[in-house]
Amino acid sequence: REEKKKGEAMTSSELAVAFGVFYSHPSFSSSSSSILRMFAAIFAMMVTMTTGFEGPSLQVSKSNIGNSTNDTVCWKDSYGRGVGKPIHTCPDGLDKSGALCYPKCRTDVTPTYYGVGPVCWQHCKDGYVDEGALCREKGGIKTYAKSSYGRGAGKPLTCADDEDEDAGLCYKPCKEGYYGVGPVCWESCGGKDPVDGGAICCRDADSCTGKIKALCAGVPIAVAKAILAGDDPSKIAKAAEDAINAVLGYVMPLCKDVELFEAFQGGGVGPVLLPEDNLEL
Repeated sequence: REEKKKGEAMTSSELAVAFGVFYSHPSFSSSSSSILRMFAAIFAMMVTMTTGFEGPSLQVSKSNIGNSTNDTVCWKDSYGRGVGKPIHTCPDGLDKSGALCYPKCRTDVTPTYYGVGPVCWQHCKDGYVDEGALCREKGGIKTYAKSSYGRGAGKPLTCADDEDEDAGLCYKPCKEGYYGVGPVCWESCGGKDPVDGGAICCRDADSCTGKIKALCAGVPIAVAKAILAGDDPSKIAKAAEDAINAVLGYVMPLCKDVELFEAFQGGGVGPVLLPEDNLEL
């Protein structure tokens, strides 16, 4: 690293060779070297992501970005919309009682009715005290049973008209072009990359399948290769390089910035010419 020009990032191949030489050095015992080789690829990834770090910016080799980023795949943009709140309201025309919604009780008679769960009870007449299912004359013992009727089993609570329901919670609606999954709003796929692949959008289904496999299996396979490399420095170096490239596979543009990212790969944005060797990200 010190032999390279100041501000110039090491390539994945150069870094991998350095790891291969280091971990095959005879000063390591057989027991310790096997453990070190196991973590060689993982450590290589960590160093790669910080190699070329100069102040507040991270320099990444443009050639590595170009090789590791599938130009038919991009990351979805996303943003949070809060933790959500429990469902809390009833549709128009229904009354809330407990955690359920019921039809309103009759108000076209005197006394009117009021609801308690699935039952509508008639209010007591003037001069009588409410005692649950009975009405008792004030200051006396004369009583009569309230009139009542059923109003059904009830329906679950819902969210307000200006809210989205997801898994029993209410959230603010996502802005146009986004859809909600729990507390997160995700960008909808479309345009040049219409196929939905979870957190990514793809040009076609094959691109999605290939990219997801690469992201999931790249690092574990590289670590396995490092473990099986034995004392062969070239195999250890190749495993470390594979691990680095697997991590660089995550370097993809946001879907909303695909055109801008392609301009960066080309070396410039509009009238601005970017450095040939490195991109400031």
